[in-house]
Amino acid sequence: SLALGRFILLANLLGYLFVPLLSWLVTLPDVKWTWTLPLVAIMSCGLGTILPLVCHRAVAPDSRAGAKVSWIYFVNVLGSASGSLLTGFWLTDRASLREISLLLAILGAVMGAVALQAGVRGPRLFTRLLGASAVAGVAVLLNPWIFDGLYERMVQKSFYVPTFRFLHVVENKSGVITVYRD
Repeated sequence: SLALGRFILLANLLGYLFVPLLSWLVTLPDVKWTWTLPLVAIMSCGLGTILPLVCHRAVAPDSRAGAKVSWIYFVNVLGSASGSLLTGFWLTDRASLREISLLLAILGAVMGAVALQAGVRGPRLFTRLLGASAVAGVAVLLNPWIFDGLYERMVQKSFYVPTFRFLHVVENKSGVITVYRD
């Protein structure tokens, strides 16, 4: 459970950092969209590996393994569909990309904490939960800084200047609207 919990924390941290890293990558001169593919691959592989690892850890290799794994996948599909609907139709009208990313990072840290604490008691439990809390704390502390100027970097790309700011940024389920000062 220690290795799985650490992996979940790392994968979720990489997922949280993906959009800000992408926004910094596109500011480099002569960047092609294909340069972003390694970031997409690393993040996708990290998050995509969690479910099979959880199944491997949670399901005993016996005659009922197939049925147990199918229930885990069923619940995963339900959670994925309801999470997409909830985010797409409700949350994006109430929170910004920065806030949604932070919420997902905290939920990922909670998921990592659950995996870290499995079967552990006493001081080791406290240490593991403290580590998971530290990951969530880092996300909370970094959030305003790493998302600052995100849309400016994405729109301006290699012409981005740190002092440039949009006058208004409107984010909702219909998309993002940015207004220049002029």
